[in-house]
Amino acid sequence: DPSYYLSFGMYQEINMFSTYPKDFTDVFFNGDDQDGDGIPETIDDGVVYGSEHMNTVGELVGVFHIGLNKKLNEKWTLGARFKLLSGSIGIETKKNKGNYYLSELQPPFEPYLHNFEDVDVVLNTSGLLDPFDLSSVVGDPDEVIAAMFFVGGNMGAALDLGFTHHLNEDWELTGSLLDLGLVNYSQKLSEIELFDDLISSET
Repeated sequence: DPSYYLSFGMYQEINMFSTYPKDFTDVFFNGDDQDGDGIPETIDDGVVYGSEHMNTVGELVGVFHIGLNKKLNEKWTLGARFKLLSGSIGIETKKNKGNYYLSELQPPFEPYLHNFEDVDVVLNTSGLLDPFDLSSVVGDPDEVIAAMFFVGGNMGAALDLGFTHHLNEDWELTGSLLDLGLVNYSQKLSEIELFDDLISSET
C-alpha cells in the first residue's frame, strides 16, 4: 500500500541538559581574586558562591526504532515511531545546596579560611562506577559499547508522534512530539555525596 511508509533502524544518541554553574566556574578560572588585583575577595566584601546552580543531567543511549507513516490524503500525513532504549551511561546532579566563601582571621596570624557552609552536593551515576568494586575501570569501554546494544544496559521505551499538513504547493506545516518515554536506570548505580554543616581549612 503506497499510502504507508515503514522505517526501522538503530542509532546512538547523547542527551544532556545543564544549567551554567556561574559561581563555581568563576572560582575555577579566577580563584578567590575575581577582579585580579591580587587581593582575594572575602565574605566581608559580600562575595559568597552558591552550589545551587550545579544542575546537570546526561545520558548515552542506544535506540532501536520502528516507525509508520500514513498518508491520509493530499494534505495530511500522520506518523508514529516506537523506540526501545538501552541506556549505557547516565549522570545526574541536581537540587544541590550550600555556599563557599573566604574569610580572614585576626592578626597576627592572618590566614584565610576556606568555608563550605550547609553543603549537600550529590552526583548519581549509572554505568560508570561499580559500587562493589571501586578499583575497576571507570566507564569500561567494552561495557559502555555493549550496553548501547542491549547487552547489560538499562532498559526503556519511548514514542514519537508527528504530522505534516500541506497548505499549498509552496507551504507545508509540520509538527512532532519526541521521546515520550523513560529509561529505568538500574545497572552499576552509584551515588557520591559531599555534605557537612560547616567545613573550614586554612591557607
